[in-house]
Amino acid sequence: MARPRTRRPFFSRLSRDGRGATAVEYALILAAIALTIAAGLGRVSTALSDVLTTVSTNLLVGR
Repeated sequence: MARPRTRRPFFSRLSRDGRGATAVEYALILAAIALTIAAGLGRVSTALSDVLTTVSTNLLVGR
């Protein structure tokens, strides 16, 4: 009869396997890019709103 395999602890298996490290690195890079885009979009949307408000005001005044 075959002896049942014991399960190694999850973190022990991850420390021996290099494939997980690459996936984590890519996930961290993707998160950094997403945060940069989100921060940039906030600034761009504020500036665009200001420009459109100015254009709208000038059109209503007739300048």
